[in-house]
Amino acid sequence: MSVLISDKPTMPSIDRVLGVDVSFYQERFNSPLPDWVSFCICRCTQGATKKDGRYAENMAFLQAARRVRGAYHLIECDENPVEQADIFVNQARLQTGDLPPFLDLEGSKVDEVKPAQAHESTMRWLERAEKLDGRKPIIYTSLDTLGRFDGHNEGMERYPLWLVEYWNSEPIDR
Repeated sequence: MSVLISDKPTMPSIDRVLGVDVSFYQERFNSPLPDWVSFCICRCTQGATKKDGRYAENMAFLQAARRVRGAYHLIECDENPVEQADIFVNQARLQTGDLPPFLDLEGSKVDEVKPAQAHESTMRWLERAEKLDGRKPIIYTSLDTLGRFDGHNEGMERYPLWLVEYWNSEPIDR
């Protein structure tokens, strides 16, 4: 479970907007989403070579269900971030009404390189995706992962932030 889009890397004191992310790891959508799901983002790509096999199916389901939708890329900080952004934008084919691109920063991927390189890869991906899509991408991560940048976060404050919040609860009925 993940929460809220904010333009600052801290949680404002407002009601939360709840959304979910999906990828090939989840089962296929086979029933309407619960009313509390305000939006859904679908994994499109990872690194420079991995494409999510359920991306098109998930996006089509959300469009038919008339739900706000978007796409995300799971960055591999040890691969070329510009190439990753190019592949993502080409694969995502976001449409009018879709959310801007999302960049998924996961701790295990950030830890593969030094904090300065993780920061540089992140910024280069964000800047390239923004140039190609025409909208500011949204950083999708946890506070724990942000802390792994070890102070190397200059410029990241210019991008909206969606903070992940993991709950110990039953999976949603999809």
